[in-house]
Amino acid sequence: MKILITRISISAVITAIIGYSWWYIFVPAINIFDYGFLWLLSVMAIVFFTCMALSADNDDSAKSIAGWSIAGLVGFFVVMFMILPFFGSEFVRAKDYSKIISVKTKDFNKDFPESNVDQLALLSKTSAKNIGNSYLGTIDKVSQFNVSDEYRQITINQKPYRVSPLEYASMVRWYNNRKNGIQYYIKVNQTTGKTELVHLKKGMRYTASSYFGDDVMRKLRRNYMTTLFKDPSFEVDDEGNPWYVATTYKRKFGYGPLDPNGVILLDPISGNSKFYKLKDVPKWVDRVYSASDVIDRINWHYGYANGFWNTVFSKSNIKKTTVDYGDDSAEDSTYISIGDDIYLYTGLTSINSDSSNLGFVLTNLRTRETAFYPLPSATERRARKSAEGAVQEKKYDANSPILVKLNGQSYYLSSLEDNGNLVKAYALVNAEDFQQVKVSSDIKDLIAQVTTKSADQKTSKDSKGLSEISGQITDIKTQVVDGTTIYYVKVNDTIYKIKADADTLDQLPFIAVGQTITASLKENNYLYDVDFQ
Repeated sequence: MKILITRISISAVITAIIGYSWWYIFVPAINIFDYGFLWLLSVMAIVFFTCMALSADNDDSAKSIAGWSIAGLVGFFVVMFMILPFFGSEFVRAKDYSKIISVKTKDFNKDFPESNVDQLALLSKTSAKNIGNSYLGTIDKVSQFNVSDEYRQITINQKPYRVSPLEYASMVRWYNNRKNGIQYYIKVNQTTGKTELVHLKKGMRYTASSYFGDDVMRKLRRNYMTTLFKDPSFEVDDEGNPWYVATTYKRKFGYGPLDPNGVILLDPISGNSKFYKLKDVPKWVDRVYSASDVIDRINWHYGYANGFWNTVFSKSNIKKTTVDYGDDSAEDSTYISIGDDIYLYTGLTSINSDSSNLGFVLTNLRTRETAFYPLPSATERRARKSAEGAVQEKKYDANSPILVKLNGQSYYLSSLEDNGNLVKAYALVNAEDFQQVKVSSDIKDLIAQVTTKSADQKTSKDSKGLSEISGQITDIKTQVVDGTTIYYVKVNDTIYKIKADADTLDQLPFIAVGQTITASLKENNYLYDVDFQ
């Protein structure tokens, strides 16, 4: 009996050591709805029964222990990782999945707000990173730190920013500097590109790049042992104070999908934290719901309303989102700032179509309030290609466009970058007619082209930046760009472009070498108000 107790005790001690080590590394919640915790229990069971089998007095005992332990583990895996998740899956609960998020249908003309030029997120994440990272060299001990790749989009005082903390370059550098903590974070204004290296009075001790007890995940886990949450995100409140925001979750339908039920805010300087229910989350918090989770739920809403088998066979009335945000750190993810909040934007198209949208879906990432705006339009991908086609000779890349409303009209607004990820121009693509594209190197001038009534009526002599060209055509070529015919005409040894659209003169298809042309010249060598003689 004493020998059995000794075997059990030794096995238990070894199991506890390995189990704690596993928990310390992966920090799962002590919660049966956390699959990480279920894996921990499985590992501990394997270790315990293996120790018991190895310490058995004879081969028969060892085989018996091994047999029972394997059978038990197989049964545990089948129940916890297959049977229970199956009953909480889309296959069984399809219509319940479609109801996780509610979507209100709204009128674009009446309900969608006019876009504020001071709230337009014009810089991509890549551009913001390039600008922000260049400021690292201005601090002391520059070799001790890097800039985190996070660069999360938030709003500060109703303006869009990307913010990212500095991080320790290595464990040794963390050890040498942990006393003072990380005293800086980067803040990039996405409208103007103005960047600040914010110096904190006290350094941040608990960060994602810290080690051991200073790691922000371990700090949160020690305080909330049973709470389900994912990696926290870095945000800044309206007063410039840094915070880590961890959304908490509960599972729906037993072992179905995780769904938010609150937020933990952690002060990385003091380590103090507080849990908030969803209805009590402070308004400065921008990112309670992750973009990838919201996209999943929108697709469930429009995909499973008529049950699971409808998605396999008839596929009637199924719609899907056109923007794949992947995860929230995706380089090209762009959001819309409205007031104090960040909104996820995506087009919505038929499952059988990938060239046109049925409308737009807008989701508040703090409240998950979601609205659908019916509006037939081009997809975001087509709008990008159209913007790039307008300046194809310069080989600029168009960033993921954002939806804007100007003078009651919907547009895609995209920044155009060169190979060095520097913004060189901006493009406005009419969402309902993607062949109508306006390009300018000045964003205010671009906006004025569609918001000022006289802008479309001015002649070349009255418009800023326009000049008049006149001469004989010596060569003509055409090219179709995303369904739009572009005429390239050589006049006075210079190549100009004329875009065929509804406003073009009917004689454009009949122009010939030798004709004399008079026209207004705009940016990128495009000709308007063309007159042939």
